[in-house]
Amino acid sequence: MAKLTATQVQSYARTAAANKKYSDGNGLYFCVRKSGMPYWMLRYTSLNGRREATLGQYPSMTLAEARLESSKMQLQLQQGEDPLAIRAIETIPEIQNVSQLFQDWYAKDLSRRLKHPNIPKRVFTKEIAPVIGQLPIQAVRPTFRSLAASLGIAGNVAERCLNHKIVGNDFGRPQDGLKAESQGLDEHKLKGVEGIYDRHDYFEERRIAHQTVADVIEPLVNFEHPSQHNTGGH
Repeated sequence: MAKLTATQVQSYARTAAANKKYSDGNGLYFCVRKSGMPYWMLRYTSLNGRREATLGQYPSMTLAEARLESSKMQLQLQQGEDPLAIRAIETIPEIQNVSQLFQDWYAKDLSRRLKHPNIPKRVFTKEIAPVIGQLPIQAVRPTFRSLAASLGIAGNVAERCLNHKIVGNDFGRPQDGLKAESQGLDEHKLKGVEGIYDRHDYFEERRIAHQTVADVIEPLVNFEHPSQHNTGGH
């Protein structure tokens, strides 16, 4: 099959009357739509099955640039790697503080799922970010644990609030041979007899603990004095 020329690409982009794909060979396609910008797409097969990777929009990405990007991905395939999987890893944001964590959550979930996503965004921006927005992510768990201890929350309950509990068989291994993280559990294990034999879920105790901590945090968020709130967790 003959390869595309720059003139052909320009003509296809200008006269697009329907959704069509034009092959340049080796899995590279120029895709035009009745509405929206034309784009380049690479179709390939990996261990994950048949996949399609968008390379870029035309005319921002030229034919030559699309071929170069396609060649890079083809090389990754020859090395036994999946280009889309590599791209996903490369685009994982480096989240360093609570504000960046919220922004990532808002972009990937809240803005798509909620009918009025600006409500939680406004609350976070005005009330939460000024207080803990710059708190490093690594400090969130230690801060919770320290606050829980200062409020008299039992240590075993506080640990379970942080998901420091592996639900396993009599030998403490995750159920059904699954990794701990696949069950939504932290890699940290409660050690000794407690970690193996204690099967109580502590749901009610954890609910009270979370509410107790929330009762202390809420006045900070609302800029009120803690004495105005009950911190008993009930």
